[in-house]
Amino acid sequence: GSLGGMFSHASSFNCDISSWDISNASYIGNTFIINTDLSIQIKCSIQESFSINELWPYEWECPQQVGDLAHGGIVFYVDSTGQHGLVAAFEDLIGIYQYGCFGIDILGADETSIGTGYQNTMDIVNQGCSSEVSETAAYETAAQACLNYENLGYDDWFLPSLLELQEMYNTIGQGGPFGNLGGFDYSHYETWYWSSTESDYIHVYSDGPGLPFRYAMALNYDGTEYLGWKISEARVRPIRSF
Repeated sequence: GSLGGMFSHASSFNCDISSWDISNASYIGNTFIINTDLSIQIKCSIQESFSINELWPYEWECPQQVGDLAHGGIVFYVDSTGQHGLVAAFEDLIGIYQYGCFGIDILGADETSIGTGYQNTMDIVNQGCSSEVSETAAYETAAQACLNYENLGYDDWFLPSLLELQEMYNTIGQGGPFGNLGGFDYSHYETWYWSSTESDYIHVYSDGPGLPFRYAMALNYDGTEYLGWKISEARVRPIRSF
């Protein structure tokens, strides 16, 4: 059947039309052509359902929400515009990884805030260093592994900064309102995840000089910050921006 012009002057509805199945409608042009008074929430609910029909003519901009499955992953951060943010990959990279660059002062990679993970990742990779020899960890660094990751047509993943990692834990991880929506591994108290944020902490021994450039920031199984040796082995969850 045809829905042409059916709701062209509607400003509200007394039933939930988003539950309608219009997959076989032969014409839906002009269905909502003069609906300037419809709220964005109503429009987005309708569009999510009705756009299953390939004849759907509208492209209403709908704000993303934390927990949405979109842009190749799970949305865990949305900025004030509602149109941009960050998604986490659906699962961890296979295996465990070192941060790399042990004993090396990376030029950059020291930012912690949301929006800085990509630059940190590039700083690590551009340093040109690798992981130490290990029987259990991958040879490539955590940052390089994220850059190499491809999924659902997306190839612009990176290693999250410390606060991006914490945001994941507090929204789609164990600390979030949905529970562990992201499927993070919290099975053991020694389980932790690398961030891309290098630490300037210097371990000072009582019988010798301090050792700089040995540490980077990670996140514990309980959401607390963890100061990890760069040659330690941890899990990695890539993220990307949209």
